[in-house]
Amino acid sequence: KLSDVAVIDETEIARSVRFCEVEGRQDQLAIVGQSGQLRVVSIRVSVGKIHQQLKASIFVEKDLRSVAWSPDGKSIFTGGRGGSLHILSATTYDRTSEPINTGGRIWMIDSLSQAAYNDVGEYAASFAIAITNGRNICSVFDLQAKEANIEITRKRTVRCLKFHPTLSVLAIGDGSNEVMIVDLVGERKLASFFVDGRVNSIAFSPVGDYIAIGCDENIFSIHETTTFKIVQEIRTRNMPMSVEFSGHSGQYLATSHSSGEVEIIKLGPLLSIDFIPLRHISKMPETLMEEAIYRSPEGPSVLQRCMLEGSKESIVSADNVLAVAPESVLTFDRTTGVGCFETAVELRKPNIMSLILTPVVDGSLFSTSKWSSSLLTTTMPIDGFLTLRDLILHHPPGFAVDLLSKMTFMKVPFTTTRVCSVDDAKEMGSSTFTDKWDNRQIVRRRKKSRLEKLDSLPGFDRKGSHKDDIVLIPAVLPLPGLGTLDFLSALLSIPDRNVFDSDAMGLVLLVLWKAGIKQFFLIDFFLNSCFCVAWVLFVDTTASSTAKSSNNTVQVTALAWIILALNGIFIGEQSLRFLRRRGHFFRSTWHYVNITRLILVFGYSFWVLYTDTDDNSFVYVSNAGKGNVPFAVITTLALTLNFVSLLRGFEKTNWLVAVLIQNFIDVGGFMIVILAILMGFTVAFRLLLAEVPGECKVTLEDDNVLSNDCDGDPFGSLSRSILSTFELTIMGSYENGILYEAKEKLMVAIVFVVAVTVVLVVALNALIAVLGDSYARVQENLTANRRREQAELIVEYLAMITESQRRKIEHNNQYFHALLASDGHGDLLLHKDDWLGGLNALRRELTDITENNNIMTQHAINRLRGDLTEEFSSILRTEVTSVLNNVSLDLKEISKFRQNSLRTRKVAQAAQKVAQANQGGNLTPYDGIMKNFSLRDDNSGESIHSKNKGGGL
Repeated sequence: KLSDVAVIDETEIARSVRFCEVEGRQDQLAIVGQSGQLRVVSIRVSVGKIHQQLKASIFVEKDLRSVAWSPDGKSIFTGGRGGSLHILSATTYDRTSEPINTGGRIWMIDSLSQAAYNDVGEYAASFAIAITNGRNICSVFDLQAKEANIEITRKRTVRCLKFHPTLSVLAIGDGSNEVMIVDLVGERKLASFFVDGRVNSIAFSPVGDYIAIGCDENIFSIHETTTFKIVQEIRTRNMPMSVEFSGHSGQYLATSHSSGEVEIIKLGPLLSIDFIPLRHISKMPETLMEEAIYRSPEGPSVLQRCMLEGSKESIVSADNVLAVAPESVLTFDRTTGVGCFETAVELRKPNIMSLILTPVVDGSLFSTSKWSSSLLTTTMPIDGFLTLRDLILHHPPGFAVDLLSKMTFMKVPFTTTRVCSVDDAKEMGSSTFTDKWDNRQIVRRRKKSRLEKLDSLPGFDRKGSHKDDIVLIPAVLPLPGLGTLDFLSALLSIPDRNVFDSDAMGLVLLVLWKAGIKQFFLIDFFLNSCFCVAWVLFVDTTASSTAKSSNNTVQVTALAWIILALNGIFIGEQSLRFLRRRGHFFRSTWHYVNITRLILVFGYSFWVLYTDTDDNSFVYVSNAGKGNVPFAVITTLALTLNFVSLLRGFEKTNWLVAVLIQNFIDVGGFMIVILAILMGFTVAFRLLLAEVPGECKVTLEDDNVLSNDCDGDPFGSLSRSILSTFELTIMGSYENGILYEAKEKLMVAIVFVVAVTVVLVVALNALIAVLGDSYARVQENLTANRRREQAELIVEYLAMITESQRRKIEHNNQYFHALLASDGHGDLLLHKDDWLGGLNALRRELTDITENNNIMTQHAINRLRGDLTEEFSSILRTEVTSVLNNVSLDLKEISKFRQNSLRTRKVAQAAQKVAQANQGGNLTPYDGIMKNFSLRDDNSGESIHSKNKGGGL
């Protein structure tokens, strides 16, 4: 809350006020205004009260515009509309010299700081005072000579100026939106930069590391003074008129506007990030950027502001922030307490959620943070898990696939390396992130102590008993809950199998498989194996084509009810899976196969029981052989497919199942094409060979009678034509007589050759190529395919077991631990190639190398372009200067030649007339051009001109 602490009564309009900054005189305040009075007031603080005393009130001239103190505090400078610079003593307040004419009304006066004055010495008096008088020239005055020593020319009107607080450097702002930094000792331009509007005011921070600019586009901007890149923007409702940093700390910025409004802005220990322009954050110096990220006094952090803005530029800025400081994901809004994860989830933008989660899962946050040992004790892991799950369920799958591929391990907090045997388990799950190998190490140490006691026994030698021991360190995945039913079901909804192609998900599946899922699978596999054996015996004794009258009816009845009982158990399993997975249940093709075989088994079994009417009993099979053969065949094939699905649980067969599935998927289009071709040739062969009879053979019967046995016509009907065409084209099996007995022998020969070439040679070889490519793709993603099949089984059994069992498994496997290699310092040593599979690892490495090379190439091109531009500019400047000098000399020679060549009387009289018309001027046009070149650069419109004979540029 701001309020007045003191009021100085004024009866006139005050134009300028300035405190003396010299030690011992900092209580002196000079005031000038429209009436022309210079007033000096002493302001002191005593016993908590502010006391003011008028030291002097002197009339100087009407309408004073500016006032300043000399660097040593002994003089006061003032001036205004009259265009004269007045110098008065700061002790007697008398004039120390006659007024100095500046050539225009004075707008602003500033003086060199005491620090810079003392540092340079007596020479500093030659550039101690700078003024601007409404023209495009800034004049720097010599205190001793009482005259302008340096004139700095700008393109447009000079509107403001300011000396650096510790250096002999002057900042000049003009109407061309440019700020120029000038070194007064070397009389040279140091730098220049542009702002969004005409410059109205300039202020340096107390230490001089920042410069604040007020321009007439309603913007205050703050730049760091190393590269003069912008670090902060403050938008205002009205045109900025003046800006100034506070006291010694510079934590506050005072701004005034054309409306008369004054604002005091708290900048914090460095600068308030509330106003950092996100479009410039990538250009900030590294140290400044780090300071701005962490020192946010109030409001959202830099990272949150980038997320909330949501533009492409702000996302790039957020990426730059995380690259410099991954710990910025821990920042939060100090007014609401909302963290970055909550902000990302509320925004529901996948690119932002992925950006925030990346430093958590890829290890960059833990490898660079000095607080990494305590990060797992925060809510960040849970927030990260919820964010990842939301990405999987509601956003494109590419984001989740990318995050899971980057997920790595982190060292378990407060742990050291462990000596382990090669046979020890290297993976386990736990309900907490803490080290779970401590108890095992205690048991190991006890065993070791007992072995040491055995050393004293004769004949006992344990040398080499631990020669295979290795040194590992406990590690844990950064996110909990990766083994829950909901999370794995959501992962399986992603069609991309690469979502499982990471060591992190491999560890999750391995631990869950060993945590009890494997036992449920083996039990289920045993039951299904028994069911298949029972089914084979049952259909063999009940199908009408294979049943025998000698079959044991009791055995058949027992098989029927065993099958019905096991089928009922399997239906219960599927019901539980459906109830607990709902929307995810029908995403698996194997569930359709399982439900189909369950229905078919019940249908065939009840058909056998229902058609057995000999004993009028539905529960007893007394007359076998009533089973429908097509029904039994279809059911058997469905059972075969279901049994194949169970082979996914074995390491040696699960990838083969994936190969078969991929093969069937890939040949789908090919099968449509080949069927269309076969149907065309079937009709063609039917038309050409319909009248050709089947092959006949003469056989000798048992009663010594010859009989003629003829096969049916191979193309006598459409159904027989389909089978015959398939045998001829696909199998390559045919009878020569069929082709020669046709009426249209030539046409038959042509169609036969074309059919065999197209189908047997071209199409089947194309099928082999398709299957080979399909196999190669499965092999390329071998690890991902294996893990996906295993994940489907794990989800099926998690959904099937009881609620209490499932919750127990999920609770005991919240965090996933592993013993991994350690470096010489006890830190985690990760090899990325170890947990990326095969060709995928190579592809990712090549992609990374290509991207890095592209970035480096672009940077090299930009540097080369800058160097060439600077070099060409320097060469061009030198060449242009040389050419102008030569032109000047040539022009002078031409002028002298022309003057000497005026020999005739008439020409001399004409020259005399021209001279009279010029009214006695003594400068030729060429001399005027040269003088203008000596004072000003026509290309830039600016120059620094020293009036001393001793030098200057």
